[in-house]
Amino acid sequence: MNGETTIGIDIGGSSIKAIVLREDGTHGELVCVPTPADGGSAGVIAAIERGARTALETAGAGRPAAIGIGTPGLVDDELTIRGAAVNLPDWEAFSLKAVVEQMFHVPVWGGNDVGLAVLGEYELGAGTGSKVLAGIWLGTGIGGGIIINGKPFRGHNGIGGEIGHVVVEPDGELCRCGSRGCSEVYASATGFLRLYLRELEKQDSDVRVPTTVSMSGFALALRAGRPEAIAAHRIGCEMLARTAGIVLNLFAPDRLLLGGGVVQAGIPLIGSVGERLAAYSLPACRNQCELRLSTLGADAGALGAAHLARRRLVEL
Repeated sequence: MNGETTIGIDIGGSSIKAIVLREDGTHGELVCVPTPADGGSAGVIAAIERGARTALETAGAGRPAAIGIGTPGLVDDELTIRGAAVNLPDWEAFSLKAVVEQMFHVPVWGGNDVGLAVLGEYELGAGTGSKVLAGIWLGTGIGGGIIINGKPFRGHNGIGGEIGHVVVEPDGELCRCGSRGCSEVYASATGFLRLYLRELEKQDSDVRVPTTVSMSGFALALRAGRPEAIAAHRIGCEMLARTAGIVLNLFAPDRLLLGGGVVQAGIPLIGSVGERLAAYSLPACRNQCELRLSTLGADAGALGAAHLARRRLVEL
């Protein structure tokens, strides 16, 4: 069954992405549909169906053999959220696996969205050929994924890999998870922007401080050498280096990938994080690990989900 077509679906707070993986290993175009902001679980499920069917039509494919789904949050093997899924209302109330299997009448597998994005990079991107691959994805929050000898490490019930909630600043700022000093408070896209706005507010100036700023605006400010942006970047990269050091010491990967919206916005990370790793990782772990940026961009999660479905079909 390993040659049959599969669909990969990546569920995000703003969009749902779907892609078809053909039997020859090629894939169709990535299809994006908006995630209903206020439609509850029913609205999200309808968008999943629309995205999957559009992806099949765009790729000229028939009925798939299986579907893979990546979703935010602590998601177990039945694709049920353990606790609230940020930006996805009512998500913890049911098994997404059962709902989508009933919708398409094919097997459905899935997991955490970032874990599957790292799988996508392992199969087709910057992680190809790695023996122990680690990934840190910097988006609205921070997620992680680990692949050991070609197999994703997911933890008991599939809920491992929450790198964004490693505490890097004891008694630090409050995180939405309830803890203080989590990595994602500082080094996520949200964290970098919050730090930048805070630095702007410190300035004694008649210039009005904006209430919001975009990642593209932050990137422009960095390139222009704005001291506020440089200060925010320095703090965020320091916290990201602490996070990366923990990953290096714990898993001893031969490759560590950085991905997500911060990378896609062009925020420089490799040099700034790499030069700080000496303070937070063992030399033996650090010296054997190559630090890289992801290469698949927005396609990574959906492609990883499609490859997960292909892998599971082989195992049947």
